[in-house]
Amino acid sequence: MATKYFVTFKNESKLPSVVQFCIYQQYPALPGLKSVAWKKAGAYIGGQATVEWVITYAAVLSNYNDDGGTGIYASSQTIGAEFKDQFDVTDESGIQVVKKSGTSGQDGTITIANKSKEKANVGIGMDNALSSVIPDVYGGVEEVFQITPTYFVAAYENLELGQLISDVGIIGKPLTLQFPSGVTKATVRLIQDGQKLNLKIEY
Repeated sequence: MATKYFVTFKNESKLPSVVQFCIYQQYPALPGLKSVAWKKAGAYIGGQATVEWVITYAAVLSNYNDDGGTGIYASSQTIGAEFKDQFDVTDESGIQVVKKSGTSGQDGTITIANKSKEKANVGIGMDNALSSVIPDVYGGVEEVFQITPTYFVAAYENLELGQLISDVGIIGKPLTLQFPSGVTKATVRLIQDGQKLNLKIEY
């Protein structure tokens, strides 16, 4: 049975609005690779909220939607993936689809090749949600994702799942989330000291 991880967010600030807490991932650099909001939960003053996940990976084909000026990447197709799996994006009946094409990729990687006639937004998901995306991959281009994500926690005034992390106004400084061996639960506190806001992680 897959290990389940839990993070509880506590809003101990004095901000007069709901704080959106987020977990996002960063993968080893690939040209154009972008992190999106992967897990999020809102909490008002004195409130708390919990997110949970298991580590299961997926190859993702996504659409970009502009919702009232907020750019969101939403999965249009998700296929479960294991290390060394290979996937192709192709054209079928006028739409792009992603299909598994092999299992002989490099160790610790998931490969997605765009074999369609149009550009494609390809990415990696975890726990059935998009975590990182490479927008506008040209036909004929293959992307090899090194599956060694680093997790970060952050707090925001406004945030939507699938939104590019680089596009969001942040509260305080993001922190690296790294569970000690054997630990599956963490608490993230947003603490206010005068006008200064800081996050603190407790395992």
